[in-house]
Amino acid sequence: MNTYQFKQTGGARYALLSATWPLATLTVTENQLILNLPLCTLYFRPADVLSIEPYNRGFTTNGLIINHTVPHYKTPVVFRPSGDVRETIGQIAQTGFTGNKKTLPIELDTTITSLQLQGGFAMKVPALIIIVVIWNALATPELYRVVVQNRPQDMFMGMRLATGFMVLICLTLILSAPFQNLVLKEGRTFNDIGKFIYFLLAICSIMFLVSLSIRGIA
Repeated sequence: MNTYQFKQTGGARYALLSATWPLATLTVTENQLILNLPLCTLYFRPADVLSIEPYNRGFTTNGLIINHTVPHYKTPVVFRPSGDVRETIGQIAQTGFTGNKKTLPIELDTTITSLQLQGGFAMKVPALIIIVVIWNALATPELYRVVVQNRPQDMFMGMRLATGFMVLICLTLILSAPFQNLVLKEGRTFNDIGKFIYFLLAICSIMFLVSLSIRGIA
């Protein structure tokens, strides 16, 4: 059995979702390939992948495309490595994943099939909708007063409420396993969204602190 594992951080594209470096991670072993993007993780068995080849747009090669047969996943699935594309494809081949015709362990095969049936997104749609609705409910009234009523000073209150709410959501996701279970689909873990959540926490924390400092100066 080939025990070599290849893992690399980079950028990625999945259907209309795009992630820049370092928000995507490709992990490959002999029996599975996992592509992690913000809020989305794709799992592939060797039998699911027709080919892995350079992804060309125009006259340049800016990634590798994973041509697959998983009916519940969209296309294209593209990974943009931090290094040379062909070298990355060669390292994937070293894992034994490419062309692996062996029967997978039943438990692993069942797990991957179950995750594929859920689609790529790790969060439950109702939970994501509720978070987005609350975000907009906190930010929109102040935006209306700024644009329509010409009260620019109200912009900072809306920013503070919306970013503060998102900081709270991120911290709760990081610290609370029950909340993770409430938000994530069955079988998914915090690792599926962790990198994006930490990134979002950093951005929203900075915006929250900026809104406080500017408000204080004003």
